[in-house]
Amino acid sequence: LKVMRVLRIMRGLREVRLLLNSLMGSVKPLIWTIVMIATINFMFGICFVQAAAGHRQDRWKDPSNLQRDGSIVESMETEEEKVLYQHWASVQEAMYTLFKVSTGGQSWGEVADPMLLVGGQNFAIFLLYMVLFLFVMINAVTAIFVSSTEEYAGKDAQSMVYEQLKRKSEYMNRIFCVYSDMDEDGDGWVSKSEFEKHLDDPRMISFAHSLEMDPMDLEQFFDILSSWGQRAVDLDTFVDGCIKLRGSARSVDIYEMMMRQDTVEKDVSFIRSQIMELNHPVEQKGKDGQQCRANGLASQVGKTSF
Repeated sequence: LKVMRVLRIMRGLREVRLLLNSLMGSVKPLIWTIVMIATINFMFGICFVQAAAGHRQDRWKDPSNLQRDGSIVESMETEEEKVLYQHWASVQEAMYTLFKVSTGGQSWGEVADPMLLVGGQNFAIFLLYMVLFLFVMINAVTAIFVSSTEEYAGKDAQSMVYEQLKRKSEYMNRIFCVYSDMDEDGDGWVSKSEFEKHLDDPRMISFAHSLEMDPMDLEQFFDILSSWGQRAVDLDTFVDGCIKLRGSARSVDIYEMMMRQDTVEKDVSFIRSQIMELNHPVEQKGKDGQQCRANGLASQVGKTSF
């Protein structure tokens, strides 16, 4: 039960959920990374084991280094040779040595110096392995894991968008149901009286809580939509009002001010148009009077000149 509670809490934390999804999604790249590292270590390990075995075989061919029973005199081996034979005694040991030097488990210089005993070409191959692993392999693996994390982050963002759209769809369906319950006659309009009949309905109270507003503000909310009871409210107006008013109770007051401002602007526009219509005849009469005075002056000037 406690584990389920922890999982339920972690689902609500996006960063933790993203981290867990990224870890689960990195399993497949991790497996292929292990396979690739093992393959590279196996190829280079075989090369170094053969070089170390060839060097030891050359030591056996020297009679001065052999005992009477044919075994090599261990006291004749230098410290570098002991290190060389220790790290490259078998393919498994070689792969383990390469893994240690590539991940910081052992200094690669301690392993590389004895390689000079078996030839400079093997030392160069070992340096090539270190360059390949440090500058190519690590960067490639890092890029793969980062890409995997970004992919799962994108999926998580898409899932969040899907959840938001789902919640929005449920919210819209809830609005439609509430409006249908209030529209008793089914004419597509809800009057103030129809709305007041459902104020005490538990579903209306629950609807007010979904709008994140106080149930006492529902009547004010409908007054805003219906221009303070002057007209009925259709579905589009009701849905638009519910979407804009979703929030704290202060949003109701803000939206009321916006509606009043919109009403004032419409009234001002109407008054302006009426004034323009009234001014048009006056301006026309003024123009006609000016034209008559101009004609009169012209006729007087004509008679005087005659």
